[in-house]
Amino acid sequence: MPFPQVSSVRSHRPEWFNLPVRKPGQLVSNRFIGERFGFLINSGFAISDTFFEISFPADEDLYAALLNSTVTFLFVELTGRQTWTQGVLYLYGPELRELPVPDASRIPTHLQERIIKEFDKLKRRSVKPIAQEVKQKDRRALDAAVLEALELDPARYQQRLYEGLVEMVRERLALAKLRTIRKRRERRLSLEQVKAYVQQEVLPSGLKPITAFLPSSKPMMMEVNVTGRPRSWRSFFNQFTLIDSDGKEVGVLEGDEFQARYAIYAARPGHYMIEVPADPAVACKIVQDYEQYLRHIGQALFQRALDATHDHKQAERIVWEILDSLGLPSLAMAVVMGR
Repeated sequence: MPFPQVSSVRSHRPEWFNLPVRKPGQLVSNRFIGERFGFLINSGFAISDTFFEISFPADEDLYAALLNSTVTFLFVELTGRQTWTQGVLYLYGPELRELPVPDASRIPTHLQERIIKEFDKLKRRSVKPIAQEVKQKDRRALDAAVLEALELDPARYQQRLYEGLVEMVRERLALAKLRTIRKRRERRLSLEQVKAYVQQEVLPSGLKPITAFLPSSKPMMMEVNVTGRPRSWRSFFNQFTLIDSDGKEVGVLEGDEFQARYAIYAARPGHYMIEVPADPAVACKIVQDYEQYLRHIGQALFQRALDATHDHKQAERIVWEILDSLGLPSLAMAVVMGR
């Protein structure tokens, strides 16, 4: 079917691609309501589909005032759809069609005039959040007139109306924040459960120490005294100054880089002497075997975590947190993570 013959456009005049001309709605209703309520008077401007238009066949000024009373705002809060996260109230076509509005024809003439007069004062300023709005003199004057039109005593019902609506809005917004916090906690809890599962699957007995890769022939070892746990080094020819996580010098090793790497892998909290293979070739072979083992463990942890989360970033984070909790130095962590 050619597009000009589609039912939604074929009646357009003078051409099918012209939008139909129609009169703008009298009032504009926002689809999304947070802390501020109000139905804007449309002076003739075009609006986007984020809003709805409202028109009345008669008594337009009076209905504009009635819709902007706190009585109507209460019904908006009661009939609107609450969201689960942001706390925004959705007010769509179905809710607007069912929104209770006082029948203007049943309001006495003197009260009609008073309601319109009070709204004329109010409509010239910006709308405030409802907790502040109900404290404004012009707002209170309009609401008192509307309550009288409904044969309700303002002295008895006005403050109750305000307190009830303000509390409902606060609860709506607070519940949304609580739901967001709970979702984050639940998500964190599930990640902790995944982490525990992955660690138990891959490392039921924990990580092997580098000393587990020493040959059975028991090679000659040399002692390196330290005053803290080394995490990196600074070298000058064959002298390696061992440095802790704060950048302080904690010991000196005479040898090569593989012996320095072995010393960092073998260091333990509270130990002030590290045994390192005296033969650089032996240290090189052990370090290479140990780093290959770490890569294998890292790959296994990542695959289990990825299978559980289907998220690469989360899987990497889980691997990092597991290895960090096991006290692996940053040098070894970089090996595992391929950095």
